[in-house]
Amino acid sequence: MISSLDNDKSSFAELSLVEIDGGSLVLKRARDKALKPELTAVESAAILFVTGGIKVVEPDCNELLAHQIDTLKAWQKIEGVVKIETDEDESGGNAKTQYRMEYLQGATARDAFVTGSFSADMFLELLSIVVAIENTESFNYHGDLKPENIICTEDGIKLIDPGYFGPLNTIYGREARVPVTTAIYYPLLKPDDVLALGILLWECVLSLHPFMHASMDEENYDHGLISRELLGEVAKKERVGQHIYSAILALEPPSRLRADMTEEMESFLLKALRLRLNEEGKLAPDRGFLSAAEFRDRFAELKASGGLLWRSL
Repeated sequence: MISSLDNDKSSFAELSLVEIDGGSLVLKRARDKALKPELTAVESAAILFVTGGIKVVEPDCNELLAHQIDTLKAWQKIEGVVKIETDEDESGGNAKTQYRMEYLQGATARDAFVTGSFSADMFLELLSIVVAIENTESFNYHGDLKPENIICTEDGIKLIDPGYFGPLNTIYGREARVPVTTAIYYPLLKPDDVLALGILLWECVLSLHPFMHASMDEENYDHGLISRELLGEVAKKERVGQHIYSAILALEPPSRLRADMTEEMESFLLKALRLRLNEEGKLAPDRGFLSAAEFRDRFAELKASGGLLWRSL
């Protein structure tokens, strides 16, 4: 149910802001390519924070599976989440509980993206499921929202394989916090479903993943497009191990990526990534949507008003 990448002893180098002619700030990074772990696969990975960066580790799969079962059991009353079935095996005189995930038949959202069959109504349904998860007393995040974990069935959207952010045994011993997720959908390495939904929205509308479209080592970003505030935000995140977020510097505004883009839709797409265009027309940080419920409500309003653009093949 959860896969992990091979152990890698590499880590990211730290970024720093350097002032150049004219008082502009430029983000500089050490160019030792041995310092970059391969985190661009769409597979889940257990990630460990280390001095100078992060690395992929091998988790205790049995403990991880137990966490996942507990999470899915807590969501059993939520429509749109895969169900866990329980069997009691008393053979041999020892009672054992066996868990089995219900069989789902349907395409993944990844397949639906390719065929163009993932509709705005389906995205709204996805948002509503995440809102229901968000409102649970415990286990109130999915933690690994990606197209491979979204199944499109005849009965609607079903979510599978939640992520995990907490203490976990690894090959290095007991660690206080080990994110087990897909880093390109959770670039802050936090259980941030709202940002993951924003990334999925970009894929739906623009056929573009905002954290995969450019190399994380890219320094040739458009200096006229990135604000001083966003450069500072990226540098701050790098210093606390949120290195994958730096790919945001190579992002282009939606109006450059789609000819029929409207100002209203562009503003919504940027807000979904906690960005905005400032008075100078540069990308700057924004508070974004504070909850999945706010995201859903604003999306529904935009759709109802006819202002929503969707993917065209």
